[in-house]
Amino acid sequence: MVRLIAITLFLVGCAGTPNQTKLSYNPKAAEANAELGKSYMQRGNNTVALNKLNRALEFNPKSANAHHYIAELYRRVDKPEDADRHYRLAIDNSLNDSALFNNYGVFLCGEKRIDDAMVQFEKVLKDPVYRYPAQVYENLGICMAQNGQMVEAERNLRKALSINPKLPKSLFELSKISLSNDKLFSARAFINRYEENSEQSAESLWLGVEIEKKFNNHEAVKKYGEQLLEKFPLSDEAEKYHRLTKR
Repeated sequence: MVRLIAITLFLVGCAGTPNQTKLSYNPKAAEANAELGKSYMQRGNNTVALNKLNRALEFNPKSANAHHYIAELYRRVDKPEDADRHYRLAIDNSLNDSALFNNYGVFLCGEKRIDDAMVQFEKVLKDPVYRYPAQVYENLGICMAQNGQMVEAERNLRKALSINPKLPKSLFELSKISLSNDKLFSARAFINRYEENSEQSAESLWLGVEIEKKFNNHEAVKKYGEQLLEKFPLSDEAEKYHRLTKR
């Protein structure tokens, strides 16, 4: 499944112990602890990360970065109410942070709050100095696709590729959309471009099988299938290929 792009924080789980001593207001210490918390999350040490982020908020309850990172933590451990509360607190205390708006848009899309997500993505696209507009259009496109709005999805994904022609997620998603519309040559072209710009996955190899099956290209189907069985033998897609060959 194609996922939207948010801040790079890798979380497996989280736990934490609240600080027992009330700390004096200290914005510099708050930001230092917020960045430490983010760093620990990137390394997978979520217990320490949460402690650092809680400490940051004790130093400064209005630290936008601390609220942002805690929101991301709660999003990834499936605590949407807590995540939403901290995203909103981060926005209330930030000065037009486009990365924050993007991440909140990703969260809202995942919660099926599409109109609210669009508001956040559009804020980012109005920022003339934001460095990653292609990713925002990609997020918009994937969000639309995941919610069945395929015309808008395709429009935004193509816009993303007009800015950066090598975005694997946009290429993959457009290949799927093209296949669903029986635009087989476009589907093949997009999956070939995906293969040039990304490592193969079980999902992309199975998509290749589906496309070439539509072309009745048995050799290509077999080639994709053999790669699927070799690289991802325990995947659901490998099981689908097994069932296909038994027909």
